[in-house]
Amino acid sequence: MERFGDQITVERFPASEPASGSCKDILKRKEEVAALYQGRWIIHTDADEIRSSPLLSLNLADALASVEAAGWNRVDFTVLNHRPVNDHSAGSEGLVNRLPFFEFGNKPGHFVQKKLGYRGGQRVEVAQSGGRIVEFPEARDCPYRFVLHHYPLRSPEHAHRKINRERIGRWLREEAERGWHSHYNDFIGLDFIVWSPDQLYDSRPYLLEQHG
Repeated sequence: MERFGDQITVERFPASEPASGSCKDILKRKEEVAALYQGRWIIHTDADEIRSSPLLSLNLADALASVEAAGWNRVDFTVLNHRPVNDHSAGSEGLVNRLPFFEFGNKPGHFVQKKLGYRGGQRVEVAQSGGRIVEFPEARDCPYRFVLHHYPLRSPEHAHRKINRERIGRWLREEAERGWHSHYNDFIGLDFIVWSPDQLYDSRPYLLEQHG
């Protein structure tokens, strides 16, 4: 926040906490915010996501500049779900260093992640797709997928709290009936959620090459 000053605006939506939340209302609000920024890249993202370029030599901003120069205006992502392999908390190491092991996204929604688009003079829409696609007229998809590092469950304790307490009853019933918010259903009721590193991929060689 100190680095970017008044270039960042923080908003709580809705202003007061409701009995149950509406993801669709949140997405509609994001559409309204995006409409204020013509001629900008619009990224629909969550706090547990880190997005990166598929090219080791380019950071995200430079890669998007190359996409724009090539005539494309929307980007799809490959989802890497990073998993806890022990019962340690995040600590001072941070997510990237403490959770290097990942599995590729395997839910239907993981395979359509067109959440980044360049807004020209047209309004973008994200609510209709449940947030998976930034939709607008004359979208031209980049043929190269970017990378989405997803850290949804950051320790066994965090996973248990998030799935069995915080998410229970959070969303409107009609959204659940549409199939939204169902990606943690297989874990409901589990006391200890952890993965074996032997069943995952290690991102450290890629990250060392990217940053080293």
